Amino acid sequence: MVLIALVALLYAAPPDTIRVVPPADSSHIHADITPIQVRPVLPLGALFSGTFGFGLGAGIGVEHVGWEGADITATAFIAQYGYGADLTLTSGDPYAQPVYGLLRGEIVHATRRRFFGAGPFSENADLVELAHTQATVESRLGAYPLLTSALVVQPSARLLMDRVESLSTDQDAGLRQLDAASQAAARILVGETRLGVSLGLELASDHLDQPAYPSRGTYASLEARRFIALDGSGLRFTRLASSLAGYVPISGRTVVTGRATGVVTRQEDDAVIPFTALPTLDNTLMLAYPQDRFRGRDVLTLGLGLRVPVVHLYGLYGLDAELTGTVGNVYTNLFDQFDPSVSFASTLPDGPTAPLRPAASLGLTVVNLKSEMKMIGGRIGLSPEGLWVGLVARPTDLRNAVPLFR
Repeated sequence: MVLIALVALLYAAPPDTIRVVPPADSSHIHADITPIQVRPVLPLGALFSGTFGFGLGAGIGVEHVGWEGADITATAFIAQYGYGADLTLTSGDPYAQPVYGLLRGEIVHATRRRFFGAGPFSENADLVELAHTQATVESRLGAYPLLTSALVVQPSARLLMDRVESLSTDQDAGLRQLDAASQAAARILVGETRLGVSLGLELASDHLDQPAYPSRGTYASLEARRFIALDGSGLRFTRLASSLAGYVPISGRTVVTGRATGVVTRQEDDAVIPFTALPTLDNTLMLAYPQDRFRGRDVLTLGLGLRVPVVHLYGLYGLDAELTGTVGNVYTNLFDQFDPSVSFASTLPDGPTAPLRPAASLGLTVVNLKSEMKMIGGRIGLSPEGLWVGLVARPTDLRNAVPLFR
């Protein structure tokens, strides 16, 4: 029923909201046209996250550096269980420039990266906490070849590094209780620096009325990536990811929302994919599941929601509530294990197929009504894993600085 309702919603979402992108104009590349602007930045999840615990984070953004529209953003945080830093450079507004570029670097160290095992049958009791360091350097080029938002093209290259420190006696005992495939996915990183490059091409069609806080239209994307190891391990795998989101206005700012996401990953020669490279079913996709709880080669999620205005303040700010229901799961092989039934059990019994996991969430967002942009918000999620509380989830848009999947 959820799948039928989602398809009907996305079909009903009006596709007549293509935005025109102005042609390139080199006259804007002058440092003195627009004064440099500095803004504070709060890293998402820097104050609290399930992985890092409580912490402090800060950042700074500088616009119009070198030419109009250019942006440099730097953030850093330190928390109970780790730290991280990020630097992003963009050549211009990716929603308004016909061609834009992005260069981003990030390093994150978690002293208790959680791993429960790979696949749909992992158990809460099998939790292992590992000291994990990851680094990412990405270069990306984006373009609107039709000079409209109907087609967005983004080739990109990412240099990825992962390393798990030596295991303690408890960690080693914890890994031994996992299945053989899950053990291999974790142990392959222990004491080794794994390095690889991920090359990708992303295509999207944006029919949303506006990107920051849409209330009408659809957004569809398709991404193909190829990972090639540079560390002598010979690991190679291919990943296909697709996403479809729809928004249908009901009355005023009351909107029905829908989203579907699918991911399929396949490696060569049955090689072992490190667990950090497996897609995660978490609070970004399901809005209610703890970060790192479920990992698998493949992912499928389907969601429907209702967004309603709660209160207005002087016509400048508003508080919106969004109630969302989602079903989904991770799979070792989606095509073999998919089961359309829904299970409310936290741990699924091993079997040839895996039913969908449910989740419900309530989000509250403060919106700038003049610019129709999110300011800040929170979300409470409920699933068979219990309650999850956090900041509003970021949308799955290919033009985001932080990719949904590495």
